[in-house]
Order: sequence, then C-alpha cells, then structure tokens
Amino acid sequence: MTSISVSGLVSGLNTTQIISSIMAAAAIPQQQLQSQLATQQQTVAAYQQIATGLSTLNNDTTSLASSGPAWQAVVATSSSPALTATAVAGAATGSYTLSVTQLAQAQSTVSGTSVALTDTTAFSTGSFTIANAAGATVATVTPSDGSLSSVVSAINAANAGVTAAAVQTSSGAYRLMVTANQTGAAGAFSISGLTAPGGLSTLTAAQDAQVSMGSGATTLTASSSTNTFTGFVPGVTFTASAVASNVALNVSADSSAITKSVAAMVGDANSVLSTIGTDIAYNAASKTGGPLLGDMVTQQLQQNLLATVSGSALGAQLAQYGISINSTGAMTFAPATFTAAYQSNPSGAQQAIGAFASALGQVVTQATDPANGSITMAVQGVNSRISDLNASIANWSVLLAQQKTSLQQQYTNLEMVMSQLKAQSSWLTAQSGAASGGSSSFSSSTTSGG
Repeated sequence: MTSISVSGLVSGLNTTQIISSIMAAAAIPQQQLQSQLATQQQTVAAYQQIATGLSTLNNDTTSLASSGPAWQAVVATSSSPALTATAVAGAATGSYTLSVTQLAQAQSTVSGTSVALTDTTAFSTGSFTIANAAGATVATVTPSDGSLSSVVSAINAANAGVTAAAVQTSSGAYRLMVTANQTGAAGAFSISGLTAPGGLSTLTAAQDAQVSMGSGATTLTASSSTNTFTGFVPGVTFTASAVASNVALNVSADSSAITKSVAAMVGDANSVLSTIGTDIAYNAASKTGGPLLGDMVTQQLQQNLLATVSGSALGAQLAQYGISINSTGAMTFAPATFTAAYQSNPSGAQQAIGAFASALGQVVTQATDPANGSITMAVQGVNSRISDLNASIANWSVLLAQQKTSLQQQYTNLEMVMSQLKAQSSWLTAQSGAASGGSSSFSSSTTSGG
C-alpha cells in the first residue's frame, strides 16, 4: 500500500526533515560497513597488483633457471660482408670456415638482333611452347602477330614462370629478353618453335648458389636455389651476397641478450619490492598508511625476496656478477660487471644466476601457488570478507527502507489524527458558540415580558 505524507500541514512539524534526521542516524552502521568494504577492496587490489608483478617475475625466473631458454641465446657473426647470418636459440656454438663458390641466378634468354617494337615480320607467327627445367611443356603461346610487342604480351599472359620484356638497345630498336621468375637451376626454361631475329641465346644460365666447408676429400658442399642456406651449419641461417673464400662464421652465446634477461629479472623483482614498499608504508605527514600497512603476508614476502640476495652464501657469490642490495633495500644490477664475469666464466655465471632465479622462483611459488600461496590465500580471505560485507550492506538497505516507510506511515497517521482532532475541536467550538447565543436570546425575552 502506498503511504501518504502530509508533511506537517496540520501539526506544523517538518516531518520530511525529521525522518531524514532519524534515517541519517539509523544509516550510520551501514555507512561504517561501506567504509570497511572500501578498505577491503583497496586491500585486495593491492594484493592483486603484487600478484601481477610476481607473475611477470616468475616468467623471468623460469627463463633464467639453470637450463632455461634464456641461456640458449646465441648470435652468429661473419668475418665478411659476403655472408650475413642468424642463429636460433640453442644452436651449437662453434667456428666454421665457409667458401661461397657461386651465387644463385635466374636464367635470361635474349634475341640476337634488335628490331622495331611493332614490326609484325620480326618474329615467326603461330604458336610456340615454353618448357621447364625438366623439359615438360608449361605453356603454349600464340601471339596475335609477329611483332616484338605481341610476343612479349603473349608470353607474359601465359603464366609460364617467366617474364618477357622488350629491351631498348638504341633509338627505336629493341631485343626480346625472357627471364625466369625464380633463381636457381630449377627455374631453367626453354623456348621451342619461336623464330627470333638473330636467334635466341642464353644471356645468364640458371644456377644454384653453392657453398663449401673444409677441403680435400672431407669437403662438404651445399646448394640453394636462393642465396640463403638453412641447416648447413646447424641452427644457423645465412645468406650469401658475393663469391668469397674462407669466410669465418662464428656461433657464440649471446652475452648481450643474456645480460638483458638478467637485468629484466632484477628489474621485475625491484618492481614487486617497490609496490610492497608503497603498500606497507606510513606517511607521517598525512598520518595515513598504505592499503597493506601492518600486513604480515606482504612483509614476509618482502623479506623473502631480499633474502635471495642478502641472506645466504649465494648473495655473496652474486656480487661478482653485479647483483647486490643497496642502502634503500632495492636490488641493483651492474650489466658491465655481469657481462665481463659471464664472458670469463660462462658456466659459473649460468650456475650462480640459475640458482638465484630458482630461489626467486621458490619465493614466487610460495606466494602465488593456486592452492596454498600466501598471497592467494590472503586474496581469498579478503574476497570472503567483501562478500560478507556486501551481504550485510544489502540487508541494511532493506531494513532502512522498511524503517523509512514505517516512519513515513507513522507521521502520516499523526497528521491524520491531528487533522481529525482539529476538525472535532472546530465543531465543538461552533456548537458551544451556538448554544451560548441561544441562551442569551431567551434571557432577554423573559426580562422584557416581565
């Protein structure tokens, strides 16, 4: 049933303001719950930010563990610009001496005599064929006439794996040139049935690129239809751009890439430490604390991260690889120190940094394990409290709405009762006045008759 508020029309009371004041006081417990909810939401957001940082750090530690992929980074270098090379991760390191004996090239065939572009008698009329390297016919070509322009157009329309062009040799004079679309011996072709001015001859023969390694009976050779070779040196792809002898190709660990990986891991660990530091800090000036002020979970995590460097014999060993803790409690990394140490003793560096990565990885797992990680369980606990608070706040909303409706009804009833009383008072006053007037008339009449 819809309640009606007369808002003090009879009583003169400001019932709207009275109800608002009562409800404001009644809502204080709900507001306290809402304040608690906001605090819990800030807490879980802080935990989740730390968890995100730990996830990134975990990727770093996995990559840099003793047998992780970061240690497989290699680089291939050549002693000559005639060879450019790249190596895939994990390629066997070593030095190789290669010789480029020939480059890949595409076949080009030309006519012997220059003619006018539109001379319809320059070439034979009728059809001719184009065959591939295996001798199989790939296209039958039928020009519209015997002109060079018609022959060029017809060849290009045949999609025979070759491209024809009219090459200008002097003013108004042209020769036919047909070139294979792909380099290498497999791109060779032949033209049969076409009579060209001066005949057809090979300008450039189709050939594969060739490289060799070693000498004498043990020489290894390889060929490629392009100038790029993959697999001749395990894990390496190289491209030849010129004939060259005794080119040194070196495949070595990529110390620069490994240094960057270590720097990233230290940087991501510092990022987590910085986040924790902000979350647990107290600002004396503003007298406010971070969302995790006094939180033992994050304080323990902070200590565990720092202990991987400062709290063990490993920490002393890490110093020679450029990793330490500074006066502010942050990890530091000196790339030049690490690179020099790594180049001096690659296996020692891999062992030490791998152990450091594993130690960090254990700390991350202890915090983020899906079943019993400290951060995981903390988030679950806060989320449970948030759920309870949301339920309590919703219950309070129902109770407050009911209380407000009840107050509105009570004051409406009050106004109605007071309205009725006022009406009765007015009636009684009227009746009293009428009775008083009647009595006065009777008294006056009696006096006059006597």
